Amino acid sequence: MHVLGRTIMRRLRSTYEAELPLDAQQLYALAMDTSILLGWQVLSNDQSELRFRVPLSIFSWGENVFVTVDDGHIQAISESRVPLAMTDWGKNSSNLERFFNRIELVAAR
Repeated sequence: MHVLGRTIMRRLRSTYEAELPLDAQQLYALAMDTSILLGWQVLSNDQSELRFRVPLSIFSWGENVFVTVDDGHIQAISESRVPLAMTDWGKNSSNLERFFNRIELVAAR
């Protein structure tokens, strides 16, 4: 939550997490590969936390996705880049659904 003077702005966001039979290094590599496949820009990365930018579309001003990985666990948050957005039209949920569908498909192999 951002505080600007007396106005409190809350960004729209969605969160998803999964338990998978992979170690942190495998989940990290899988998250990087998946983000590239989805056309997301890598903003920052280290071995346990990644940050991506989802490009603009006709339906949104773009989103930021934050991913954390640990052995057997991955969590992602998709957040609208525009702090004053009143709705995300399901875009944050859609980002995470696409991301985790791919992650879980590859992890099941």
